[in-house]
This record gives sequence, C-alpha cells and structure tokens, in this order.
Amino acid sequence: MKKLYWITLFYLSLTGCSRLEVAYTFADEVAISKIDDYFDLNGQQKKELKKSLQEDLDKTRLEMFPELAEKLRILEHQVAKEKVTHELIDKDITLAKKTFWKFAAYYKETSIKTLLKISPKQFTEFDEEYTESIQEIRDLEESNEKIRKRYRRNIETWIGGISKDQRKSIDYFLATHPFPFELLAQNKEHQLKQFQMVRKNPDELKKLVTQYFENYEALYEPDYVDALGKYQKNLISFAHKTFWPTVTEKQKNNLRKNLITRAEQMERMAKQTKK
Repeated sequence: MKKLYWITLFYLSLTGCSRLEVAYTFADEVAISKIDDYFDLNGQQKKELKKSLQEDLDKTRLEMFPELAEKLRILEHQVAKEKVTHELIDKDITLAKKTFWKFAAYYKETSIKTLLKISPKQFTEFDEEYTESIQEIRDLEESNEKIRKRYRRNIETWIGGISKDQRKSIDYFLATHPFPFELLAQNKEHQLKQFQMVRKNPDELKKLVTQYFENYEALYEPDYVDALGKYQKNLISFAHKTFWPTVTEKQKNNLRKNLITRAEQMERMAKQTKK
C-alpha cells in the first residue's frame, strides 16, 4: 500500500526535473515498474493501472500545474526581492505540504482500485519486499549516505553547482542532526501491521487508504511525529541561518531562472492537456 502512496511522491519529485515534459512522458511506466517490484503485478493489472495513471496525470497537469506554476512564480519574486526569511521558509514548507495533499487526492481512487484486485499471494510478496526495505533503512550508514546525496542533488537541481564549503555545511548539519531513521523504521513496521489487519476487508481497506492519501501524517507513531518535527525545525533553521547566507548571486539567479522555467513548463503542459 505504501508503494502506491509513493506514486504521489514520485510525480511531485518530477517538478524539479529540468526536462519536465520528457519526465512526465515516461512517468506512468516508471511508477508501474516501482509498484511491480513490490506486488509482482500481472499483465491485466499493469494495463488497468497504466490507464488509470494516465487519466490521473492528465487531471493533475490540467488542474494542479497552473496552481503550482503560480506558486513557483511567487517564490521567484520573493527570491528576487531578497525576502527569504525564517518565517517565509516555514510558511513555504507548510504551503508545500498542503499542495502535496491536494496532489495526492488525484491518485487515491487509482490506489484503492488497484489494491482491491491484489491477490493474497501478491500481498505476501509485498510483505516480504516491504519488510526488506525497512531493514535497509536500519542500515544507518547507507541511509545517511542516501539522504546526503539527495540533499545535494535537490539543491543543485535548483541553484546549480555548490561550493566545497556549502557541501561541508550540509554534511555537518546531517552529522549533527541525524534523521531519525530507527523511528522511521518502527513507524513503517506499525503501518505495515495496520495494512495487514484491514486488507481482507474491502471497506476497512478503502478507509485506511483514504486516510493515507488525505492525512498520512495522522498515521505516524507519536515518537516519530515528535522526532520528525524537531528534525524539520532544525532543517529550516539550517536553511535560513547557515546555508542561504552562503548562496551566491549566481546561484540565486540560477534559482530564479529555474523557478520560472519550471513554471513555464507547467503552464505549457497544462494548456496542451486535453480536457
């Protein structure tokens, strides 16, 4: 079930891709491949999932892309006016979360429809694969390396290459404020048990999946909620007090250029989508 929720995360991550149109052309195929890794879908399931995802993609392009483009243009204006403050970063993150949930709603029905056709054998396959992924999270050296690379990659996607000192500042932050991976693993184990309890009951399964897509964080374990909140607070502080002051004019110009480019791509793709 979590892997179907990944659909939303995957599609949102594409908004940072420099070749957005190309990325979205193959988005459904990549998503199906990822889901297939967990459920071992049969040919008919893949065909139906592909059709549903293509319809969902068209809706998000048509309805969400103009809204996302507007937000990117507002952010570009804030960067241009040097209005990047701690409060603004916090506000933008809150806004990003709200946008995420609006985006997620487009894929809820596809996820429910797909899960209701998953066989017991496929669920067993999922249990094994998902449990293995949880154990991979507990490999702290590997998990920390992945998050370090992801932070660098995401930053460079928007502002271009970063300096040696900037890389060091990211590494220092991650070393002194490690992500709560063990609590994340425990939280995923808890969610897996919830999923196993309801998947034989279609009504309860629909209810759980709906909760995942409408308010996923409500399913977090209290300890993880607390640890994640502290981590995000420290991350915002790092972004504003430590990293942003080191961003050069060239990097800011790259950021502004990329924000406008993504906005224009989204607006163009929305216009090209058939209603």
